[in-house]
Amino acid sequence: RIRNEDLFFVYLTEREIARIYYFNDLTKREDELKDLFILGCMTGLRFSDYSHLSIRNIVGDNIQMLTKKTKAKVCIPVTRYVKEIFAKYNNCLPKACCIQYFNKVVKDICKKVGLIELVTYEREVGGEIVTMSIPKYKLITSHTARRTFITNCIIDNIPENRIKSCTGHKSSECL
Repeated sequence: RIRNEDLFFVYLTEREIARIYYFNDLTKREDELKDLFILGCMTGLRFSDYSHLSIRNIVGDNIQMLTKKTKAKVCIPVTRYVKEIFAKYNNCLPKACCIQYFNKVVKDICKKVGLIELVTYEREVGGEIVTMSIPKYKLITSHTARRTFITNCIIDNIPENRIKSCTGHKSSECL
C-alpha cells in the first residue's frame, strides 16, 4: 500500500541566500559547491542542469538551455550573483559531485552559516498526526534551490508565465 502524504519543503529567503553567498569560512571545495548551490537558487534549474552550466549557456543577459530531464527550453535572466560566480571561476565552473555528497555538503554549509532556527511541521507517524521541529539546515537539499527560486519569484510578483519559462514547468500546479 502506498501512502499519499503531503511532503513539507522549505525555501531560502533572499536574505538567507545572501548570508550563504557571502559566508567565507569554508574549505575550497565547500566554497565551490556553495557557489553551485547559489547558481541553483538564482536560476531555478534542477541539480542535473545547474551542476553542468557553462558559459556557452549565457546568451546576452540570459541563460538559455534545454533541460536534461524534460528537454524544455528555458530562458533565465542572469543575476549579479550568477555573473560574479562565473567571473570567480574564469567562466569555467567547478565540477559538481554526486548529488548525495552535494546535499551533505550543502547541509553542512547551511549549518555553518547559522540556518539553525527550528522549522515546525506536522506529519503522520503510525496513523497519528505528530508535530515535529527540526533545524532548517537539515531540510535543505539541492532541490531547495529550485523551490527557492520559484517561491522568491512568486513573492516578487513575477508573472506565472515568466516563472514557467524560466523553470520549464508546463503546468501551474507545479509552482
